[in-house]
Amino acid sequence: MTPKFCRKCGKPLSEGTVFCPHCGTKCVTISAPEQPASGAAAHISGKTTLLFLRKNLLLVILAAIVLIGALSIAVYFSGRCAVDGCQRKAEYGRYCTQHVCLAAGCNNRRISGSNYCRIHTPATPYAQLDLTFSDIEIDHNSSYTVATGTVTNTGSHTYSFVQVRGAFEDRSGTVVDTDWTYAVGSEGLRSGESAQFRLSVDRNFDITDCTVSIIDYE
Repeated sequence: MTPKFCRKCGKPLSEGTVFCPHCGTKCVTISAPEQPASGAAAHISGKTTLLFLRKNLLLVILAAIVLIGALSIAVYFSGRCAVDGCQRKAEYGRYCTQHVCLAAGCNNRRISGSNYCRIHTPATPYAQLDLTFSDIEIDHNSSYTVATGTVTNTGSHTYSFVQVRGAFEDRSGTVVDTDWTYAVGSEGLRSGESAQFRLSVDRNFDITDCTVSIIDYE
């Protein structure tokens, strides 16, 4: 039986009471709120938990989609040439065939207007007018292929800090590797004087010749 209470004072009333014995008010009773059974409470709790899990699962799925998308974009662009605006595939390090230096084994970006990077750009013709090369020889040791030679000043100007570049070539004339060095330093190379230089790359028995040029001088 559901307990009854006085609507004015809230005191409990007996069944069939007309006037409240506590305050005298004519009885219009109200029922006490019913408490859900333990099974119902468990059902509500389980339903709430399920809704919570569904909501969080949706968030996890959305986060996974965003992460996969970001990774896909990163992979897409990481395989592209690093030059701004270029959509070609980066086949040589960070650059495509159009933007990579053409020197053998070099993955540097070629400079504007040239097929080579700053290291491998061929020397300008005027730099060789008064400096000539001779006695270029190729030798192979246990670790390196070495080119030695002589540079001679045939002009009247004294040259200093002369940088020379060697293009190591195979029998067909294809450049296999390159190296550079200072043939002359701060001491300078006066008119009629000569200086020896040495260039080396990793040992390669296919190399048979070395073409030497001037990179820079003062």
